[in-house]
Amino acid sequence: MQPNLIYLDTRSALRGLTERLSNGTPPPTPNPHTLPLDRIEVIAKLFQPRDMRHDQLQSTYHTETLAKAIDTNKNHTLDPISIWWTGDSWVVIDGHHRLDAYKLYLENLKEPKVRTGHHRHMSDKSVKVSVMQVPVTVFNGTLLEATLHSTAANSQDKLAMSKDSKLTRAWQLVTVEWDKLSLQSIAKCCAVHNRSVSNMRAVWRKAKNACSTAQLDELKLLSWRQAQHWDKDAEKPIWGDKEVEAETNRLRDILIKTFGKTLLSKAAMFAEALERYSPALAVEIGKRLRHEEIHGWDDFSRCVASDDFEWDEDEDE
Repeated sequence: MQPNLIYLDTRSALRGLTERLSNGTPPPTPNPHTLPLDRIEVIAKLFQPRDMRHDQLQSTYHTETLAKAIDTNKNHTLDPISIWWTGDSWVVIDGHHRLDAYKLYLENLKEPKVRTGHHRHMSDKSVKVSVMQVPVTVFNGTLLEATLHSTAANSQDKLAMSKDSKLTRAWQLVTVEWDKLSLQSIAKCCAVHNRSVSNMRAVWRKAKNACSTAQLDELKLLSWRQAQHWDKDAEKPIWGDKEVEAETNRLRDILIKTFGKTLLSKAAMFAEALERYSPALAVEIGKRLRHEEIHGWDDFSRCVASDDFEWDEDEDE
């Protein structure tokens, strides 16, 4: 099986799959009805329409619920996962939560189980998990048809996509600039209004005339809610030193009032949350931190070393 490849965005996934189809082989016959779990590839950038920045909590809960259903089902299976042939492997195009649930179910089986009764002090570590065969159904169609099927199926899935996720998926398909992908097709499969897709195309055209290739690559990673305001800051006048200082202090005060002194112990989680909130913002902050690392952290280092890195808090807090 072709190992899972990492694609940075929808366009690179499309380009990579087009090449794999061209260099690959026809799908195996007859169509499989079950596959080992580790034989099903995941290409989230193209076939997972949900934007986890919007649906992460619901998604996690849904996966856990499905894993419990697998455990209680006498056959330990769910409805078939929809798969499509990439030229060298099978990839899931509908059923990502079911796939994750099977993996979670297996992880739970591997965890040591505590015995009850007079053996309750012993841990049962002898559980052996065999390679799990999961039900699948094959989708026969072109790459375009598989992409549209994946999006349409998830737009009306058992766990409904949020409005923001549907709009972000439509935005991703617009930025791919797929010749055969019409405005109506995008709107229909994403379950959004034609006018929304038309607005996205207008924003993308404007961006292409004003942005560098690197800026366009960053723009593709934004949610639609973020992307539609991509040029908002550019239209603002340049801030003076006083305005920058005042705005910096305002943002600092918001962090203090919201988090107090708890963020240092949650640095990794805060960084992950920041990236989910805005990948582009995370990139810009990373650039700033690298700049400071190169050009000196003397003041900051002295402050931390002397334990003087404090702030004034409101007296009534």
